[in-house]
Amino acid sequence: MPGLDHHHTEMARAAAAAMQQHYQEAIDIVSELLTSGTYDEVATASADQARSARAEARLMLATAMHYADGHYEDIVRQLALAMESPPHIQKDACFTLAVVELSFGHKEPARAAMQQCLDLIAQLKQSPLPYPDDTILRQEEEAQQFLADLGRPV
Repeated sequence: MPGLDHHHTEMARAAAAAMQQHYQEAIDIVSELLTSGTYDEVATASADQARSARAEARLMLATAMHYADGHYEDIVRQLALAMESPPHIQKDACFTLAVVELSFGHKEPARAAMQQCLDLIAQLKQSPLPYPDDTILRQEEEAQQFLADLGRPV
């Protein structure tokens, strides 16, 4: 599917830029991708795939914005939009939201977001779709440690 190929190519470019700490470049790449019409093209074949891909892009955008010291409201808005996605993306958006909330000194919203992440992980572990590796288990451990560090028993 050409639209998804474009999504994957641009997301790889944005990730490479972010890994080199070129966060503004990553923001620009993803912003252009979100406004390019790519997801409308994907939606003609599969609305679910378009929704998932768009949510992945918003998650990448919010993460780059956070590292670039973006405005709290803008970052949270992108993460809220990323929540309109399947559970495997929602859990990542919740995890990122928890980190963002804590970095802005909002302990209770951080705690709530990470608990939501753990709830989604529990759902995903019960789903019939297998995960190819132990990534979800590592993320679960990190989420539990995050909550423990906030002083709440898990």
